[in-house]
Amino acid sequence: MTRRVTRLEPEAWRGRESKGQGPHFPAAHEIVFPYFEKGMSAEAAGDLDSWNRPEDQMWNLMIRAYVSQRSGHPQQARRDLAKLLELHRRRPLDPSPIIFTYLALGEKDEAFRWLEKGYRQHSTALRILKVEPFYDPLRSDPRFQELLHRVRLD
Repeated sequence: MTRRVTRLEPEAWRGRESKGQGPHFPAAHEIVFPYFEKGMSAEAAGDLDSWNRPEDQMWNLMIRAYVSQRSGHPQQARRDLAKLLELHRRRPLDPSPIIFTYLALGEKDEAFRWLEKGYRQHSTALRILKVEPFYDPLRSDPRFQELLHRVRLD
């Protein structure tokens, strides 16, 4: 199985900026994941503070919820989720950041509920079901296997 690499050294992620994917490219901020794996939570939080473009707000909130949950601040993670859901209520968004936020909070049933919405909306979240590490907690669930089958990724 091919997987997105999240275990790179932070320096490898920073190198992406020199390839035309500057600090305003949303994927550049996935550096928070290797930062966390190395125990560098202050650096992860600092990276998020530098990323404040309004058009990236949904992704920023998702990653902030992840950072908060992993840092032992579940109340802040819930506040970020509430903001994300409010954004979605005002202007329907792709459900990907909501799915990932529920997964970060460990709420599998809600993640599945939003995955079903994503399936109906042909969300981009479904393209990476088989390889995205965020989905790891769902892989053993029969609902996940059935969804893989429906999107023809089994």
